[in-house]
Amino acid sequence: MSASQVRERTCPYCAEDVRPAAVICPHCRRDIRLSSLTIDPGDNRTALSVLLFLALAFAAFQFYQYVTKPDPLSTTATAIEDYLDAEGEAALKELNAQPLIVSATVTNKGGDRLHLQSHYALDIVAEMQSPASVDPGDEVSLRCEGVIDVGLLAPKPRLTGCLISDGT
Repeated sequence: MSASQVRERTCPYCAEDVRPAAVICPHCRRDIRLSSLTIDPGDNRTALSVLLFLALAFAAFQFYQYVTKPDPLSTTATAIEDYLDAEGEAALKELNAQPLIVSATVTNKGGDRLHLQSHYALDIVAEMQSPASVDPGDEVSLRCEGVIDVGLLAPKPRLTGCLISDGT
């Protein structure tokens, strides 16, 4: 069979003619093994339909998350500590799934953490999403994503994903 009798196919990436047995397009160097279908660049309706469907699905998911998001629970840092002492693991699971607005007194700060007044010798730590411009002794209201327990022998709450809040 002569070279002129070999039927060529079109590379779906660069639209150049290539031999049917080619694995890599000699023009654009892309792998063309899995692309036996040629793409008609003039028919964009399918691609637009898929993009529109994905955009609508994403918007619906975001709306669902917004509508079903629980209202934040307003509390104090020491009340969280008391609740964990009394209810243990059940309280931790409930508080970790609940956005919180926590009122507390700052005792110290370091990096991305605020130390809040506690019933115990160790402060309650609030992990901040951004640096906070507060000083020890300041009363703050924090909007936090949840609570984790970092205590070894006794419950020790750590507030996560916190920002200084205006109380709403």
